[in-house]
Amino acid sequence: MRAAFVGPGSQAELAAAINLDRSALAKIEGGTRRVSALELASIATEVGERVEWFIHASTPAIVSHRNLQEPGSPSPEIDRVLERIAWNVEFVMDNDPAFTLNTPTPLDKPTTINEAENVAKQVRALLALASDEPVHDIAGAVEQLGLLAFSFDLGTDGAEAASLALRSGGVALINGTLRVGRRRIALAHELGHYLFADEYTIDWRLGTSDDDAAWEARLDRFARAVLLPATAIPREWNEAVSVNDTRTAAVLLGSKYQVDMTTLALRLKELGAINGNQFNFIRSVRTTQADIIELDLVLRHDLEPKYLARVYEKAVLRLHRASVVSPARAVVGEPRSLGASDRRVRAVLETGWIEQRELRSPAELEAFADFSARLVRNDRNRGEAGVLALARTLPGIAVIDDAAGRKAARDFHIENSPTLRLLCDAIRQGLLTVPLVSILADDLLINEYRLPFKPGDFEKWARENGMLD
Repeated sequence: MRAAFVGPGSQAELAAAINLDRSALAKIEGGTRRVSALELASIATEVGERVEWFIHASTPAIVSHRNLQEPGSPSPEIDRVLERIAWNVEFVMDNDPAFTLNTPTPLDKPTTINEAENVAKQVRALLALASDEPVHDIAGAVEQLGLLAFSFDLGTDGAEAASLALRSGGVALINGTLRVGRRRIALAHELGHYLFADEYTIDWRLGTSDDDAAWEARLDRFARAVLLPATAIPREWNEAVSVNDTRTAAVLLGSKYQVDMTTLALRLKELGAINGNQFNFIRSVRTTQADIIELDLVLRHDLEPKYLARVYEKAVLRLHRASVVSPARAVVGEPRSLGASDRRVRAVLETGWIEQRELRSPAELEAFADFSARLVRNDRNRGEAGVLALARTLPGIAVIDDAAGRKAARDFHIENSPTLRLLCDAIRQGLLTVPLVSILADDLLINEYRLPFKPGDFEKWARENGMLD
């Protein structure tokens, strides 16, 4: 219970919130007073934890870690989130026989930088990567070795990453606040902790050690060698600078291997490909929107929060089908959350002619998992994922305005239509009028809905694009 208190005044605040005398709460915390089920439920609700967090034993690696801390010292947020992830993963393991994680034989910890490089080569071989092949899907890659990756926004002041060994496999938590290149190098670093049998680790700032003899420095070297193979990087750098200026060469190489510029500069320097002045310059480079357009760069969103390991998501879906866990009401949940604050959305939800359709069949749930992995970002676009899942499996026409959603529909050959096209069809069929749709379009624009024209310009846009012919 002490770990749930996050500040010096929190015990008094908690006691007041649950209508309990502070001395009684102190006795509960100290183990000298029994706590009733109702009191425990109130405490759990107030501190944002599940009841089992207080009564079930933590993962052994976390218990060992906490036993080394000073009594009463608060747990960092990443510690608490990682523990919840571990509980959920092990719950799924216990209830889904098909959900198993490989636990590879621990590798010998490298004692030198050269050994770290050699182990990285071994790991790339385990992942069946060619000598010059980027690790395109790093979360999927580490899954092959039994490490599940998760990403949540933990803020700029939070730790960058943490990893935890489970009784089978392990989990890594990445701070989603980091940019994509930093998220990828952080996961590669945690892969090292996992493979070298570090049971529990929190990494506050990666890549900050200048001491090659330090363990974290060797892990940083291992991570860079996994993402930027020594057999390819010097050669590719020399080829890039032979036809481009230094900045463009750095942007192209960083984009290919999806690493941040600091990581790229460190790797080039340690491989002897650049000098100190070039190192400082490359570290200062930032990829711009102009670079993306002019150099035809492909943007990736690896580990964008909230990210859940794919094999874990599939296992949860299997448990849902077996009625072990309740379904997530994704399609209805997003509009209902809007309806709480927007009377127009609420009015639509209350009409009798719109069916609020939950995902039911295994095919629908599997399709939803596929589209969620592609579209959902920060809990947004779950509705689009649900609509596409239903349109793919029923089948039907998906009404979607989101550009990413429409692209997903095209990629899966799902018939789809934007809202404006449906409205224009209704005008041509005499079901709606131009003035009525113009008013509707203006109202959408006022409420920050993205449309390809300004207020008052619906009719002009529709006629110029042949939508009313």
